[in-house]
Amino acid sequence: MDTPSERGRDFHSNELKPYVSYRTADIEQEKFTAEHLFYAAYYKKLKKDFEEGKLDEDGNSLEPSPEEKMDAEEAWKKARSTGSDLFG
Repeated sequence: MDTPSERGRDFHSNELKPYVSYRTADIEQEKFTAEHLFYAAYYKKLKKDFEEGKLDEDGNSLEPSPEEKMDAEEAWKKARSTGSDLFG
């Protein structure tokens, strides 16, 4: 039989509610678009490779990073792995 510590804590009976002070400053952030994703994920490496002449005639890196070497299935699995920010 499982002990409570093996099952984890039961939070269903918790009477505490999430709390954010009204004194907290409002934060407004625009929607994260595909363009934002491009600049956040690819721009620096692409610019560096371009400036150093490390792109082939199709614009692919001659020295791809581990992320650039991933196929679609590997990237999908990594995006859903423990520690990813899928729901953050």
